Amino acid sequence: MANHPIPDLSTLLSSAQIFSSNYPLPHIRAIHKALHAEIDDKQSRLRTQVGGSYRELLGTADTIVQMRGDMESVQATLGRMGGRCGRQVVKEKMDGLKKWDEAEDMDNTRRREAARVKILEGCVLAVQKLLRREEKAAGRDTRKMRGGKVEEKEAVMSKGDKLLVAAKVCVLARLLVKTFEREGIHNEASRTAVKSADRSLTVLRDRLLRCIDSVLVSVNEKLTPRSDLLKALSAYSLHTSSGARDTLRHFLEVRGSALSWEGQPSAVRIPKDILRRLNLYAKTLQDVQALAPHKLADALSGLKKKALLADDSLRAIEGLRLDMYSRWCGDEIQYYTPFIRHDDLQAESVNSLLFEWAPVHRDVFIDDLDKTVKSMSEFKAIVDLRTSVLRLWIAESSRVRFNDFSPKDEHSDDGTPINTSMFTQIRSTINNHLLSVIDTKVHKLRLVGSEASAALAAWREGTTDQHLSLWDPSTFSGIDLTIPSGPSGGAAQQFASEVISRLYGRNDAVSKAVASYKSWFHVIDDVGSVVDQLRRQRWENDLEDEEGDMMMVEDEETIEQRQQLLSREDPERLTTHLSDSLLKAFAALDEHLTDLWNQQREGPNNGQIAMYLLRLLRDIRSRLPAEQQPQIPPGAGAEEGSSSIKAFGLPTIPSLHSSLARTVLVSPVDEFVTVALARKTVVGRALWEGSPELPTSPSPGMFRFLRNLSAAMADAGADLWSPAAVRELKKEVRGEVCRVWLEAARGVLGEAGADAEKARLEETETETPGEQEAGSEKEGEKGEKGGEEEGKEEDSGEEAKTEEDKPSDEEQQQAKEEAEKLKKQEAEKAKQQRRDLFVQWLFDIIYLGIFLDGSKGDFNEIANTVFQHSGLDPGAKGRLVKAAQEYYKRTQLLFGLLT
Repeated sequence: MANHPIPDLSTLLSSAQIFSSNYPLPHIRAIHKALHAEIDDKQSRLRTQVGGSYRELLGTADTIVQMRGDMESVQATLGRMGGRCGRQVVKEKMDGLKKWDEAEDMDNTRRREAARVKILEGCVLAVQKLLRREEKAAGRDTRKMRGGKVEEKEAVMSKGDKLLVAAKVCVLARLLVKTFEREGIHNEASRTAVKSADRSLTVLRDRLLRCIDSVLVSVNEKLTPRSDLLKALSAYSLHTSSGARDTLRHFLEVRGSALSWEGQPSAVRIPKDILRRLNLYAKTLQDVQALAPHKLADALSGLKKKALLADDSLRAIEGLRLDMYSRWCGDEIQYYTPFIRHDDLQAESVNSLLFEWAPVHRDVFIDDLDKTVKSMSEFKAIVDLRTSVLRLWIAESSRVRFNDFSPKDEHSDDGTPINTSMFTQIRSTINNHLLSVIDTKVHKLRLVGSEASAALAAWREGTTDQHLSLWDPSTFSGIDLTIPSGPSGGAAQQFASEVISRLYGRNDAVSKAVASYKSWFHVIDDVGSVVDQLRRQRWENDLEDEEGDMMMVEDEETIEQRQQLLSREDPERLTTHLSDSLLKAFAALDEHLTDLWNQQREGPNNGQIAMYLLRLLRDIRSRLPAEQQPQIPPGAGAEEGSSSIKAFGLPTIPSLHSSLARTVLVSPVDEFVTVALARKTVVGRALWEGSPELPTSPSPGMFRFLRNLSAAMADAGADLWSPAAVRELKKEVRGEVCRVWLEAARGVLGEAGADAEKARLEETETETPGEQEAGSEKEGEKGEKGGEEEGKEEDSGEEAKTEEDKPSDEEQQQAKEEAEKLKKQEAEKAKQQRRDLFVQWLFDIIYLGIFLDGSKGDFNEIANTVFQHSGLDPGAKGRLVKAAQEYYKRTQLLFGLLT
């Protein structure tokens, strides 16, 4: 079978062909099966074809029956119509149709009027909702509570979109009101609703203009981007039917009004307002260049592309229901398109408007800046304002394309480029006030002089000059050291301050003046610190451009020029002015304090007043302002000013030290003269050592004098005794001590000379024998009388002596010799005492000279005088010097203030 396939059955015409020898038996059987299958297939198709033809026959029969029925119905209908087409019947039907049309027109009028009233009321509600201040929060809540694309879109509408949609709604409402005024209103309720809506729209139009103006003056690019600004301008143009030129003029007027303080006479000017106004001024220049003329013209042109009712934003407002009510509006409203001139603004017109506006409001801003800085007294606050204002102007002005304008328009009225003129005027205005503030703050140094004048005018001895002791615990009773210290120090800080004040002799009078000076010094020190910060400021302008995201990098020459002006010239000018002002202020204070001292120098309290002024000058000189030297090599004037400040009070201090020294030494010197120098004998003579015997310690009077002097210095205040004051005290003590000591030495020598003269006269009287004999007899008689008297005094029981007991001549001669010997012994003893006194004085002078630096001058004179009458040789004097130096080393710490 594989070699003999089944032939095509259509080619077999007879059974002989099948049973021929060409086909084997299996092949014949297969042919037989294929024939049976084909016969069955053809039988089935025939049966199907016969059945379909029968169904078509039945359908044709049904159609014929239906046509017959339809013909009968048509015949019946035509028969009825023929019976009803009479003249009277037709006339009655025409009259009825006319009445029906009139009723329908009246209904349509009422419907159209009601629909327009609904639209008008919806306009009022829509504008109110769009202008509502809380719309942002309401929109957020709406989006959360409800779903829907319309609600979400309305919730995220920007300010500009809201204003533009509100302006379109107001235009639609205005058209509706005009339509009602022209066509009239038939319904009383509708007439009332239209009047109420018209009144509400009048208020809403004014409110819409205020909202537009508030967006126009906003310069916060995050809250009000430039796209919203453009939409607000479009809303204004649509609302007022203004062209592009009038819209731009209104924009500049609104920005100008925002820049001015007019209408706010009592407003407090703060730096934040100045920065906002400067930002507004710069943003105005940027916005005008960015929006006009092309973007504004395109935006206004886009308002005229569609009919008002076809606007998607209006149809998206659910309260208007324009999808239902718009068909009831007439063609005048349905096809109304706003007519706005968008092509009346060219680049030249923009430049003309802008640079008519810029110089005027630049001057307004500079005037406000001047008034603001004049109301500020803190130097650092003014400098911070200067930094903020200049940085803001540098950053914002670099985004304004000044080079896009013609030379005529690029400059201000005085011929200076607008950006340069603004920069210069800001700089000069603030710098001038900084100089004025420096003058004001520096001249407050006179308050220190006023405090000193008040203290001297109200001086009360024992009260004003009262000096509390550092070691008196009762005076600290008001301080409780058990209280924990707080952030400000608490009791511990108060205790430390009190100790320091007493250590430095700062009583109430001194503390007031010193506190006044410290307050002034802190202010001036802050001024110097702020000026130093100005020198370290960098004035580069590397900012990202908002539109192109490009770094706006200036050339090095511009940056260096600005750096030279702001960080070199301005600080040097302030520094020079500060130095000159300080020089004048300290010179005036020095002159004032000198005048006060000259008035009190000869007064009864000159010593205490000198102490007060010394303490005041000390505290001032310990905190003199630092030298304010400019960065460039200083000139002669700066050096003189610096040296003059350092020399503050120096001419007056020697006079004050002299008065202080005289006050302190009065009591010790008086006691020294009346006690120590009045003693003519040497206390502690038995303690002398060596050969010859010499003193090894000063006399008690000298020791007491040094102790009294040190105590007087401590009572005056240990803080007063600077090296210069101690030198002046030593000078005064040397002069006074030399004077009184020299007088005392002369007095001792005068007494010795008088005794010697008396002895010489007595020796002269005994030269002649007669006189000698007579004198002997007289002396004998005197001796007898004296003996009798002496006897009477010694023993009253010897009155009964006889004349045999009277001395003889030899006894008288012997008594006379003994008397002369006794006189010589007394004279020798007195002479020795004088020599001892001079030796002790010489030791005291050497010892005191070590304390008082008495190596030359008057001290040498008194030392030489005493040495000449001491009877010592130079070697002994050397021993005294050495002994005095050794004793000084052992005792110098007892008199620390003197050393």
